[in-house]
Amino acid sequence: MNSIAKINLAFRSGRLSKPPVWLCLLFLVFIFPFLAFPAHAMEVLIIKSSGSAVYQEIADNIAGKLENSCKNQCINSRVILNSAVAQNLNNSNFSRYNLIITLGSASLKLTEKIKLEPHTNILHALIPTAANEIALPHHHLLLIDQPAAAILESVNKLIPTALTKGMLYSSNSETRMKKIAQAFTNSKQSVHRQEVINNDTGLALSKLMKKSAAIIMLPDNNIYTRNNISQVLLSGFQRGIPFIGYSTALAKTGALASVVTNKQSIINDVAELSLKLLKGEKIPTINFPSTYQLVINRDIAESLNISINPDLISHPNVEVLP
Repeated sequence: MNSIAKINLAFRSGRLSKPPVWLCLLFLVFIFPFLAFPAHAMEVLIIKSSGSAVYQEIADNIAGKLENSCKNQCINSRVILNSAVAQNLNNSNFSRYNLIITLGSASLKLTEKIKLEPHTNILHALIPTAANEIALPHHHLLLIDQPAAAILESVNKLIPTALTKGMLYSSNSETRMKKIAQAFTNSKQSVHRQEVINNDTGLALSKLMKKSAAIIMLPDNNIYTRNNISQVLLSGFQRGIPFIGYSTALAKTGALASVVTNKQSIINDVAELSLKLLKGEKIPTINFPSTYQLVINRDIAESLNISINPDLISHPNVEVLP
């Protein structure tokens, strides 16, 4: 008689009592971390685009979240490097890692030429939409820009009476412009598009403002620069046309509001996607932030006689600048 048959016979004869339910539950709680992740510990590398304090803070928080989420069972070691140091590594150095996380465009470019082993995945975070053309196996993007649906929702809640919206675009932002325009078209709303040619933002803006009640700004260095941004926003203000930006700095400079991705959202999304990859789960090649924050400039709203819904102001994802 084999061992399993002997145990079954012992249970039936009453010589061996079944364990209590609480003991079974305790056993499951104890072994769950081992079941959720591979049997062997993972190696994780985080590459920052620079040594700035912001990159370091984000990297440290991501590493901490990964280690806490799997109770140190899935992470054997994690290393944080600047791209300037990482560029001296060769393929054999990278092959030891199960997951490589890059923060920013500079570290993304560094890893494009890496020959990955089958067990290695790369997650690129803090990446602008313009860089989403990457199509390499095992590479995944978490874009910093908000999806079209978030822009649509924010604009409609903020200025529901602005029936016609407008966007300036160039070749750099044409893909993003089309996605946002399609979102508005699908909801039966008008949106005008004006191309900026030869970097002549002023001419294109003048044409767009003649047919738009509000302007949605796209992150595009061919259109909005440090040299012209104040004049662009002032032109809209003088004509009573609100601008919806993409950064807190724009809201502070003179946009009515900005739809932004905050730092904690980035950390949470990177950690969640990373854990899925470490567990062997599949994730999309292109990922967007799971949440957004609406930053509103109260002074601009009052100056343009725009009434902001009190329910919107009290929403936890809304920040009103003093």
